[in-house]
Amino acid sequence: MAKLYKGSKLGITHDRFFIKPHFVFPSKNNKMTEKGNDFIYVGRLSEEKGIHLLVQAFKHLPYNLKIIGDGPMREMIEKNIFEHKNISYISSMSREDIFFELRSACALINPSICLETFGLTIIESFSNHCAVITTNIGGPSEIVTNGINGIHFKIGDVEDLKRQIKIWFDYSDLKKEKMRNNAFQTYLELYSPDKQFGFFEDIYKKALNEVKNDFI
Repeated sequence: MAKLYKGSKLGITHDRFFIKPHFVFPSKNNKMTEKGNDFIYVGRLSEEKGIHLLVQAFKHLPYNLKIIGDGPMREMIEKNIFEHKNISYISSMSREDIFFELRSACALINPSICLETFGLTIIESFSNHCAVITTNIGGPSEIVTNGINGIHFKIGDVEDLKRQIKIWFDYSDLKKEKMRNNAFQTYLELYSPDKQFGFFEDIYKKALNEVKNDFI
């Protein structure tokens, strides 16, 4: 979003922008659980979220997909869980139950085809030691560092999505664990509550210095 504003006709200089990420509180139950082989999607069931692409990909994959959420494409999801036994669906869950699912998931998949500004589900995944496979545009592509705490795939490209899912699944347990640890470390360093005071302090200090300089 900052890049879009900086390149717009608003005429605001680059030094007037400050980037402070969102944050999420960690799970109340931080007990780790054994990782399974199910991939997971958590979010709104709508076209711009790319859920139809995700279902299309898993129709031709030997892996399991668990979908959690609700929205206008719910009927399509419910139809596919009858036709394809590797896809399961849960309409709603408590936050803590979702966090448990993230801790036990193979990886979260974010197939969004719109220009997402951020992605709370991604940092919720990171906070639960869950790496993320995401589209390569918008905020999610900046939160997820390709090959470090997750994997990118080409937006709207079902074949590339299938390819990246296979690549992730075939990683060694050691490599998956390293990337999951990287995801959690990313959360601690940028998206945890403990880091927020520092972000705000830096922003206010810079703003105050700007005001002082205007009066000098």
